[in-house]
Amino acid sequence: MKVKLENVILSMPYLFEAKAFDAVSDAKFSAHFLVEKNSPAMKVVVDAIQAEAKALWKDAAPGKLKAVKAAGKIWCLRDGDGKVDKNGEPFKGYAGRYFVSAKNTLRPTVVDGQRQPVDAADGKVYAGCVVNAFIDVRANAKPSDQVYAYLLGVQFVKDGERLGGGAVASADDFEAIPGTEAAKGAETSVDDITF
Repeated sequence: MKVKLENVILSMPYLFEAKAFDAVSDAKFSAHFLVEKNSPAMKVVVDAIQAEAKALWKDAAPGKLKAVKAAGKIWCLRDGDGKVDKNGEPFKGYAGRYFVSAKNTLRPTVVDGQRQPVDAADGKVYAGCVVNAFIDVRANAKPSDQVYAYLLGVQFVKDGERLGGGAVASADDFEAIPGTEAAKGAETSVDDITF
């Protein structure tokens, strides 16, 4: 079921280059979308999971979903409180939220607020910015019962607090460079240095 998540925080974006997360996995484009508990985005995902489960498992859907959740196989919606790094430290931005995980072997569409394509070099889309996202939620019975999501597209909405490295300087961080004549007068040569 194709759904739109509005005003969610982008995390762990691999939107422009596919990545394999271990030696046996295929390279995929992927992202996490941080959602507040009891938010409209959370409801959209939960409703989609329930609708897909009902379509696949009919009247057995509630029991199947409980079993799938207990087995940790609702891959597309997880509690952010359990997301920790290799040192057991919580990932920045995840605590107190849920996150939607979506992947695809096909590169997702990535656009700005005016629906213009965004490139990786633009630096416009980053971990921590607010986005709208289209995902396709699916329930599956083979090879095992599970619920997952395909990543379809991401639209930049607004800047947010960066969740990781990769920040760049602003033009306002720099001072204006004095004019050419003033710069020449301030030059120092090696002859001026006293040892």
